[in-house]
Amino acid sequence: MLNAEVRDGIRVIYSNEHWVSFMPFYSHWPFEIHIYPRRHVQLVTDLSNDEVHSLAQILKVSLCGLTHVFSSKSMPYILVMHQAPLKGSYPFYHLHIEIYGILREEDKIKYAAGMEMGGGNFTYDAVPEENAQRLRDSVLRSCIEGI
Repeated sequence: MLNAEVRDGIRVIYSNEHWVSFMPFYSHWPFEIHIYPRRHVQLVTDLSNDEVHSLAQILKVSLCGLTHVFSSKSMPYILVMHQAPLKGSYPFYHLHIEIYGILREEDKIKYAAGMEMGGGNFTYDAVPEENAQRLRDSVLRSCIEGI
């Protein structure tokens, strides 16, 4: 999935040497950001010092972009880290972070309703490529200087 997102590039929000921040084509939330390491890593404890530094940088930029996507209101969000279970062998599991920005517009919250929570069938009333562009613009406008 990461290779396809990088190759396509249209939903990539920001990237650095070790990480890529993007809005997946299957986003459930209006401003959903996924951050994946370029190297296959299962656990946060497997990261090198350089990868940890790069993770801090891409988190800062991605959250800054999310915070400034609207002109007068900061975006509330949920941040989730996914990694392999600590017991057992899961070589297929890929460490990544998901950030769910929950506003649809400055004054509209995206609520997860019964169909979405109960059935896992999320409705999305925007185009991921358009909201990814809004996040990229926010990053370029507010977050890149000084990095």
